[in-house]
Amino acid sequence: MKNSVLTRTIILLPLPILFLLFLEGMGHVRVSSQQEAIGYFVANSIFLNSVHLVFSLILARSNPDFRIVLSHHFKNKWLLFVIPLFIVLSLLFHYNDAPSLQNVVQYLVGLFALYHGWAQFRGLEKSIFQTYQWSQWTANITSSCDWFIFAALVLTYTDVSFGQKMNIPLVIYFGMVMVALVIKWVAARTNRTELFQYVLFSTRYIPLSLIPYLSYAGIGQAAIHGSEYSLVVFGILKGTKTKLKTASSFFLVAVVLFPLIIGGDRSLLGVLGYSNYIPQSYLAAVPLTFLALVHYYLDGVFFKFKNPFVREKISPILKLALRSNQ
Repeated sequence: MKNSVLTRTIILLPLPILFLLFLEGMGHVRVSSQQEAIGYFVANSIFLNSVHLVFSLILARSNPDFRIVLSHHFKNKWLLFVIPLFIVLSLLFHYNDAPSLQNVVQYLVGLFALYHGWAQFRGLEKSIFQTYQWSQWTANITSSCDWFIFAALVLTYTDVSFGQKMNIPLVIYFGMVMVALVIKWVAARTNRTELFQYVLFSTRYIPLSLIPYLSYAGIGQAAIHGSEYSLVVFGILKGTKTKLKTASSFFLVAVVLFPLIIGGDRSLLGVLGYSNYIPQSYLAAVPLTFLALVHYYLDGVFFKFKNPFVREKISPILKLALRSNQ
């Protein structure tokens, strides 16, 4: 199988992150709060993890098929429930003096973000490797392993959010994740070239699963997720016929939304040495949290391929984007 430049780039994204995780996991690197702030600043700004939040809105504006899917979804009047809920969650996430309630809200928003990142990996995995013509048994095994990895991540994330310490040692937890990945690799084996590509791609589950344990895992997940999503969106928009709407959408991001994203980015404040003044950024941080929740929700609508209508409209567009630039 000959992959496009876009596909090959996406497959190789996790490799430098894995090297940093190895160094931190072995104790060769210790990440200070300042270094962590710089890392998130790089992931959010250079690798577009913050800016990519608006790309789902750009897709809805620029591509007619995405607009049709969104209109079809909101015929059920979900918008009347979703928007007020996200506004309340965004406010409670930042303005909340009750520690127990704040923990719950932050846990829910964080869980939403983890699921969003995990679901993106699964969707791309299926889109990139669908030409392998997997049997239903292979698809079921790989899907079960994906759900096992996510369940393990949720358990450790919950433990960190509400517990006093991590109950599962890193080596045991990492071993569980690796066993799941190896089962995926064995079940998905085809020829050597395809298996090697699949192994490289699926290593992106490692930074995601290690977020509760290692600092570079969260930074790496942010960098992979933002750049990966941006590359896919650029590939989709490359083939869209509504060039004017696409250009105007990016102009809107640059003029209106980009300052909001930067203003609400805590990693930038940490790099500049203003971590003590983070509450003053809430004027931008609350809309940014709301924007993130909207982004997570829209992606759940656009890329829910279990829905036949979505599969019919969006799947061909995604395939074309990943196969472009052969």
